[in-house]
Amino acid sequence: MQTPNNQQQDFSIVSILERSFKILMKNPLVFLGLTLIAIIPSFLITLLWSTSIGASYFASVLQTILILMAGGGIVYGVYQILRGQPTSIGETLTHGLARLLPLFLVALLAGLGIGIGLLLLVVPGVILGCIWAVCVPACVIEKLNPIESLKRSMELTSGYRVTIFILILIVSLASFLILLLLGLLFFFSPFLVAIFGACVAIILNAYQYVMLSIVYFDLRKMKEGVTLDRITFD
Repeated sequence: MQTPNNQQQDFSIVSILERSFKILMKNPLVFLGLTLIAIIPSFLITLLWSTSIGASYFASVLQTILILMAGGGIVYGVYQILRGQPTSIGETLTHGLARLLPLFLVALLAGLGIGIGLLLLVVPGVILGCIWAVCVPACVIEKLNPIESLKRSMELTSGYRVTIFILILIVSLASFLILLLLGLLFFFSPFLVAIFGACVAIILNAYQYVMLSIVYFDLRKMKEGVTLDRITFD
């Protein structure tokens, strides 16, 4: 299927970043609330056992899994806003929880794969992160099993992984720079650094999953001609 030029232009780094911010701001309570629920467990582990390398690694893996699970609710929230419909934390959680087990398994497989890849000189993990960038929307919307969700993401992201990499890199760099600034401003209080760092993580993780949801919808529209009115959660 040929991709119209205007759709190609819409799928640009600037366009996706702008649209993601606008959607996040339309209902920040829902998106930030979902991310807060996902981050609290790993934040508490890090805060209580900050000197333990094992606890820190476990907290990172746990956060990856829970954030991916919360992403299921964020996908629905983005879908509703794009359709001009209202949504709530309860409603988004309901749709996320409806796919709880497959989302957990997708999150586990993706989290472990990316984590192992990052340990292997970083690059393999980065590549897998781009390949599997839309596995959560695929799992939630198309009701695929975990393996199929990863394969579906691989199919949709093909040809657009450089753009996806740059988008994820921008969010990651923003997180790094803000955390670095917080460390310099509050170097005298690790507790304040942890608190403000958690707030930054909540905002940027929510933003990233809004962004990846938009990427998913855009890729389906460009590659398959599937518009929002042909997508249903029923």
